[in-house]
Amino acid sequence: MTNNRTKMFFGAFAALTLALGVALLLSLTSHGNPQSAYAQAAATAEPATITVSGVGEIMVAPDIVTASFTVSTTYVEPATALVRNNATTEAVITAIKAQGVAEVDIRTSNFSVWPNTSWMDNAPRVENYTASNTITVTIRDIDDVGDILGAATAAGATSTGGVQFGITDSSAAYNQALALAVESATGKAEAIAEASGGRLGAVISVTENWGHNAPVARSAGIVAEMSMSMDDGFSVPVQAGELSVRANVQVVFALR
Repeated sequence: MTNNRTKMFFGAFAALTLALGVALLLSLTSHGNPQSAYAQAAATAEPATITVSGVGEIMVAPDIVTASFTVSTTYVEPATALVRNNATTEAVITAIKAQGVAEVDIRTSNFSVWPNTSWMDNAPRVENYTASNTITVTIRDIDDVGDILGAATAAGATSTGGVQFGITDSSAAYNQALALAVESATGKAEAIAEASGGRLGAVISVTENWGHNAPVARSAGIVAEMSMSMDDGFSVPVQAGELSVRANVQVVFALR
């Protein structure tokens, strides 16, 4: 009986000793090793970064023009105003085609007929009617713009508006602008890193910001004055200028 109690006592003592040893080891691992704790904190800390934006711009000569021509005709009877307007509009379209513009590049963009009224004895009275037809023309040769504007005006177009210069395909210019935008962002990040006493690290992310890639005119597209020659016909001097293609990016760099 005494031997059994002795064995039980030593067994309990051994178990208690083992438990205390495990607890001490765990305590040293979590609290008694500063280097290990620092390594864990460093592993979970957010890395230092620099976020900058960059803009790139490429100037490109336009290679396409969109112009609108309006024919307005006023007459007492609306039917007569419409017939005369149709005849003049057809003459304008014929004159434009004669300058080499394809039929698929000519479309009707607006048409309307309205009464013109005046007041007499406190009551409106219809004086006459105006028929208006607007066509929009795509001109694919910049050198022909002046002649086409002049020919349409000489054929009876009463107003010309909406002359817009554009680029058929701006993707190549936009890609160049993107490269310049990244270079701009990198230069900013290097300056910030140097000023803060650090070194610029690798690129973490690049985000393209939309809304800046549409070509924008940087100079007047058309000269207001017109000149007419009996020999050369009615021609409008045109200044095409250049278009700006821009790109904007946001770049995140690591800071070391």
